[in-house]
Amino acid sequence: MKRNPTREVRIGTVSLGAGHPVAVQSMCATRTQDVDATVEQAEAIRKAGGDLVRVAVDGAKDVEALAEIRRQTTANLVVDLQESYRLAAKVAPHVDKVRYNPGHLHHHEKEKPVREKVRCLAEVARDHDCALRVGVKCGSVDPDLKARHPDDDVQAIR
Repeated sequence: MKRNPTREVRIGTVSLGAGHPVAVQSMCATRTQDVDATVEQAEAIRKAGGDLVRVAVDGAKDVEALAEIRRQTTANLVVDLQESYRLAAKVAPHVDKVRYNPGHLHHHEKEKPVREKVRCLAEVARDHDCALRVGVKCGSVDPDLKARHPDDDVQAIR
């Protein structure tokens, strides 16, 4: 199968795209605040050949735990910011990649345009030299946009 040309993206010690092999990624199934269990799982994933280890962050206590997790593992850490994009600046120093779904951005600071919020995420990633994945899915679209495009999910997520 012929692969489409892509550019290289570095995530910690792993490079993706531009002909690099596919990277294996897995997510810790622990509560992030349980530092010992999360480190144990992250290390198990890394030792089993996992290239990227995802950890969920929902609030300030998870951010504190993440800092300790970073100190205890050499895994390439990817943080899933489940809801609050405003935590990006606090987690970025401790991870190799930030993942966010901008469909969640309608919940926070409703007066700010989504593009401004995504720009904030991009600036944080740039300032901390970490990768950024901004994904979009129909399941988390702003309800007002969904109502304006009831039969066209693609238009609703634009």
